[in-house]
Amino acid sequence: MDHTPSQPYSPAEQVYASWRLRREAGHGAETFHELCAAHPALAADLRALHGPEEKLRGVAREVGLGTLQDERSLREQAVQARQELARLGAVGGRYAVGKEIGRGGMGSVHEARDLLLDRVVACKRIADPAATARLLPLFRREMRIAARLSHAAVAGIHDAGVDAEGRAFFTMPLIRGRNLSDVYRMVARGEDGWSVVRTVAILLQVSDAMAYVHAQGVVHRDLKPGNIRVGVYGEVHVMDWGIAKLADDADGRDGAPVQAHAENSGGTGTPPYMSPEQWRAGAAVGPASELHALGVMLYELLAGRPPYHVRGERSVETAVLLKRMQAGPPEPIHSIARQQPAELCSICEKAMEPDVRRRYADCAALSADLRAFLEGRVVAAHETGTWAETKKWVRRNKALAGAVGAAIIASLAGALAFQAKAEEADTNSLVALGERDRANQQTLFANSQRELAERRGRSLAEQAQELRLRSIGLRAQTLLDALRDPSSPWTVAQWTTEASHLVAGGTDKDGARLVGLADVRLRIDQLLHAAMFMPYSDYDQTKDYINHPLQRELAKLRLEQEEVEQAVQSAVGQLDRKIDWQARMLGGKPWPDKQRYERSLASEMDGMSASELSSQSLLYCKPGDRRLYGMEMRGLV
Repeated sequence: MDHTPSQPYSPAEQVYASWRLRREAGHGAETFHELCAAHPALAADLRALHGPEEKLRGVAREVGLGTLQDERSLREQAVQARQELARLGAVGGRYAVGKEIGRGGMGSVHEARDLLLDRVVACKRIADPAATARLLPLFRREMRIAARLSHAAVAGIHDAGVDAEGRAFFTMPLIRGRNLSDVYRMVARGEDGWSVVRTVAILLQVSDAMAYVHAQGVVHRDLKPGNIRVGVYGEVHVMDWGIAKLADDADGRDGAPVQAHAENSGGTGTPPYMSPEQWRAGAAVGPASELHALGVMLYELLAGRPPYHVRGERSVETAVLLKRMQAGPPEPIHSIARQQPAELCSICEKAMEPDVRRRYADCAALSADLRAFLEGRVVAAHETGTWAETKKWVRRNKALAGAVGAAIIASLAGALAFQAKAEEADTNSLVALGERDRANQQTLFANSQRELAERRGRSLAEQAQELRLRSIGLRAQTLLDALRDPSSPWTVAQWTTEASHLVAGGTDKDGARLVGLADVRLRIDQLLHAAMFMPYSDYDQTKDYINHPLQRELAKLRLEQEEVEQAVQSAVGQLDRKIDWQARMLGGKPWPDKQRYERSLASEMDGMSASELSSQSLLYCKPGDRRLYGMEMRGLV
């Protein structure tokens, strides 16, 4: 790019500056690629001017600060920052800020004394006052998240405001202790009584805390041992909520730039604690990703080194770690931590599953398995079932299990002695049973022979009966033939005697009894009685009666009968009343009392005219006689 005294700026610088001003003013300037396409001769110089700024933006994204401008002018950011600071209010003078005890990409943490309440607190403030306009949305969101969470493992906020230098700050409890990464090193060296089991109890507190945090709609997004603080009395605190995310960030309460500051193209987190879905696709971090981070922390505890680290490596560059992560999964924990409890290795593997669907459902489920391991119960990720429950019970109750075992051994010894006696008795019992079985078999054989004889006897009797019936038929046919044949040698006496024997029975010339028709009828009656069906029950009779095909006709006839009977009764009633009235008119029957008479007379004469009454009365007179008797006149009245 060439400069001349008359033109201190090159054409490329002028074009780039004009484009940059339009872009910051929000006048719909074209993208940088469109700018280069519009000025192909200046494209190389424009890229040279744009390159350093893009590099600076990349640095900002790597430390989690988002873009430098957020598509707004610096002047607009400064105005909004002053408004935010005015809303926070200034409380300068209450806190005496001391030494710096920590620093991050957004702010620094100092030890401070609260002069009003005379206590030592931790004071976090924006590190660079010049970056207040850019960092205030993130800083304010961190305060919101810390204020929302109320848990023993999350440090709450005491106060917030603006210090004398115009920097936003907030105070929180000062936690003295060490990071979880320091605890891991002490476990490896066996210092201060730190062991794997004791550290698992720390991870259980972290998992419980994250289950609560996720239930409040918050995601930490950078969970790692360096952000876990272990106090001198074993208390656990999850620190550094600077890039945490709220589920309701889209509601606009903190303004649109918050997401632009917090999100970056490569996702949030620290390798190797990032889940596969983070570093592969740059997906948004959620509770499942932090489950994976807890599994990585357990992996580091059991293996003595983080995944994708070679034994003895203190630090590995991020690019190297990402390359190793892209090459494949880490070395299985079961193969490098054989001396560690198998239950913990199973918990670690389930929490670090590459497939999100195969991990624990949430941090509460992970906490349940960690708690089961510490309490000596069955770990669901390792094994389940009755045998597993029994083994764990024996390990938890060794004294009781020993007593129960001794009782079982004594019972077995007694059972063995009893079994010897029982076997001897069983032998004698088997001998007796054998003798009884042989006797039963002989009895069964005898019964079967008797039944066979009875069946044969019944068969012979039936055959004899059939022969007798046939003989009766032949005798009857002989008698009939004798009647039809005039030349038959039978005499009347012989024929009569044979017929009486055929009907009533008798004896032949040898004295043998002859079967007659009376015997046959008796036998038929016996057979009919034996083959007779049981009588119907009342229910069956009623059912058959109701369902009979003629039942409808019978019901119709009965209905007609009822109608006829009612008509007849009505006619008979009318005739009876008429006869009574005529009898009273002729004096043959006394009239009733006055009231009853009036009612009866009114009902009988209702609707009749005088001429009808007169003609009716003449019916009771003798033919040709017009004289009216007194009772008739009374009736007419």
